[in-house]
Amino acid sequence: MGSLRDKLIIGFLFTLSLVGLFDASYLTYAHYTKSSIACVLAEGCDIVTPSPYAEIYGVPLAVFGIVFYLTVLMVTCLYLRYRDRRSLFVLVGVTSIGFLASVYFVYLQLFIILAICTYCMVSAATTTLLTFLSLIALSKPSEYLIS
Repeated sequence: MGSLRDKLIIGFLFTLSLVGLFDASYLTYAHYTKSSIACVLAEGCDIVTPSPYAEIYGVPLAVFGIVFYLTVLMVTCLYLRYRDRRSLFVLVGVTSIGFLASVYFVYLQLFIILAICTYCMVSAATTTLLTFLSLIALSKPSEYLIS
């Protein structure tokens, strides 16, 4: 049976992907309903989310976030179901792409838009943690993280 540490890593991957999914879903809902976003720690949500950088070909970035977090969730579930180490490689690849995108989006907020969106920063932090945890999971020398 896998160690408690291994089970925690997989549990955190699962939980963080749900946190990210909720965050991206809220931003998507706010976008399509034209709702004002209740910014918690910063005051820039209503500046960042309607900016020209918040969409790609008319699709809100939050929709891409939903796809990203659902993918991470599905790959984590596939790993839990089949214990196939290849799914960890996929997880590292997907989260690494998400991490690089997050770095770019944080750069845009800090240096181009000059405003911070709390929900966007939560997404960046969540993606960073998912990347870090997926790298730890992949680096585990044993073939299976949990049995």
